[in-house]
Amino acid sequence: MDCQRRLFIAQLLALAACTRTEGPSSPPKGGPSRSSRAVRDRPIAYRVRLDLDEKASSFSATTEIELALAERGGPVVLDAKDLDVANVELGPTKLDYETRGETLSFELPARARRDPTARVRVAYAGKASEGLRIAPDYAFTGFDTRAWMPCAFDPSIRSTFEVSIAAPAGWTGTGNGTRQHEAGSPRLQWRLDDPYPAYTLGFAVGDFWSASTATASGAPIVELLASQRTPRELAECLSEVTKMVRFFEERTGIRYPFERFSLVFAGDTAMQEKASFAALNEPYAQQWLENPHEDWLFCHELSHAWWGNLVTCHGWAHFWLNEAFATAMTAIYKEHRWGNADYERELTLARERVTKLLGANKGRPLEMPGEATFTEVGGPWPYAYGCEVLLELRARIGDGAFFGAVRAYLGSHQLGSVTTEDFLDAFAGRDVGLRDFLVSQVRQTPHRR
Repeated sequence: MDCQRRLFIAQLLALAACTRTEGPSSPPKGGPSRSSRAVRDRPIAYRVRLDLDEKASSFSATTEIELALAERGGPVVLDAKDLDVANVELGPTKLDYETRGETLSFELPARARRDPTARVRVAYAGKASEGLRIAPDYAFTGFDTRAWMPCAFDPSIRSTFEVSIAAPAGWTGTGNGTRQHEAGSPRLQWRLDDPYPAYTLGFAVGDFWSASTATASGAPIVELLASQRTPRELAECLSEVTKMVRFFEERTGIRYPFERFSLVFAGDTAMQEKASFAALNEPYAQQWLENPHEDWLFCHELSHAWWGNLVTCHGWAHFWLNEAFATAMTAIYKEHRWGNADYERELTLARERVTKLLGANKGRPLEMPGEATFTEVGGPWPYAYGCEVLLELRARIGDGAFFGAVRAYLGSHQLGSVTTEDFLDAFAGRDVGLRDFLVSQVRQTPHRR
């Protein structure tokens, strides 16, 4: 089965092409040159109205952006990739703007800066891309939010979000937060009241069949939305995912942060977590049906509700924190659910991948020194080596200390961002020997094996 799983992953990566070239949740290539690029004026809320044209694989949209204004002036600079911007407005005033590379910039008039916030409205259009997949029977957002919404893509910047989608009649779907209903409107609408990073924002709509768990006191509803090509037997996964939710809640001491967790199956390549839902691919559905032990992708993307979404890396240099925890916690869950053999299998897969990468001179520190780009932090390295480091840490200090630190780490930074130093403080504290060990693991490249 290990060979089958490797073949499955290889096939997915080939299908994904440049979209998800190295596994679940890996950032796309390209993007702003540096994650810490100064954002003087910070978006705190997005309100998107988007019309899909599934036949032309395109869309048109307007996004209202509420900005928290800095004391110093200067241009507002947003990330916007391959968007055809029509206009930028502040109330009735049209603003001059410039699109350059993968940014949109404009100046606010002096009068607007007398207030602590300002709301601008951007009208634009775009085509299907890595950031927004559009097919005849579905559309869903990927990691690259810049490709369908002007935004601040720095993961440490959090915003609330509303979205209203015009989609073909009969389509249903899911989005961040809670479903909204407007009397007499056929539009699909969702609202997220807590602030989340831009890469976690989005929606998935399509000609889906659906199933869900029964409502239980205090437990989130687990919902399945799947293309008509997806076998109906997949609904059996709902009880398994519910077990995962309970496991993560017990280990972290933190309730799943939404009333609903939706799993969307559409297309051949999707492997992406979002706030309150995850987009997965149709081939994986068949893999799980053939062997329920292959629950790794369910588990990985669900775990991001805690590691990556609720608590997010502070800049791309610390991206490893998102993926190392998601990968390691998948192994730990599989040990709980299936036994030690499944845990050892996950650890072996991680070690084999690390060895292969080191042999190809593709190893690097987990924490990237200085600033970092999307490309520099992506790939399989933070998943595999980060997982190996965390599981070694767990073995050294034991489950009591490990999960105690997990609770402190998450509890202290909910709806915020973390650095590698925050990780060291939570897991090593004043233990000099343990801290030295962890520093050597996360800030140095390991030797070849």
